[in-house]
Amino acid sequence: MHPDDYEKLNPEILRDLALKWLEIRKVIDVDHISDEKGRVTSVVTGGCLVFGNIHDESQPGQNKNFHIHLMFSPNRLGESKRIRLTKSQFRKALLELEGYQKEKYPELTNSIVLDKMTEKNMSKTASTRRNEIEKKVQNRLDNDPSKTKRVTKVQEVRDIFIGCLDKAKSKTELVTLLADHGLVWHERGKKKTVSLEDCRGSKGKRYRLDRSLGQLELYNEKVMEWNKIKNRKKELQTTIEHQEKERTKERDSLERSL
Repeated sequence: MHPDDYEKLNPEILRDLALKWLEIRKVIDVDHISDEKGRVTSVVTGGCLVFGNIHDESQPGQNKNFHIHLMFSPNRLGESKRIRLTKSQFRKALLELEGYQKEKYPELTNSIVLDKMTEKNMSKTASTRRNEIEKKVQNRLDNDPSKTKRVTKVQEVRDIFIGCLDKAKSKTELVTLLADHGLVWHERGKKKTVSLEDCRGSKGKRYRLDRSLGQLELYNEKVMEWNKIKNRKKELQTTIEHQEKERTKERDSLERSL
């Protein structure tokens, strides 16, 4: 919460926002029950194991500073699937919580979950954001003042990668060329995040192909080029085999006619 809203905040509001957040995150299932007087009570009916605590961290003589800390299990009761969100899903959940807060507690005018730039960034695809990051890395490396005096390790690794990529005619050949220069190819996770381990030194530092070197887009373009060549070779081979079969049929037909 924004410091200017501390005086307007109380444990009841904080508990309600925390409960709503857990509901949006699908950490818990909540039923809203109304009594005869129209008062609504939120009842947790299922979900994850959750532990939370509200406390005041304000110093003597200062405004109230209520905080809440939450811990919950990574999966719901009776389910093995984890409830972890992607960055995009997490941002959307924050926006939904902000909408709830603005509607129910309009007095908390200074406590904004997301700023306009972050909200605008949500409309971009993951590919667009990745390309923007790579361009920033590329520009930073190209315009690094230290390059005029000495080549940094990351610049050196990047230049080696570009040189090997230019020579390679396949991924296997690329990995071999990099290994000849002391760089080991690593792929991690379902998305196969690529990094290069510099084994020329004693520490073996790794450089991610996207964020550290800014070369993922160039590599993907090269992979597409390799695939086109590979597919073209297959097409040519298929054509040659078909022509050979046709010639064989013609010879067999000619021999039978004789």
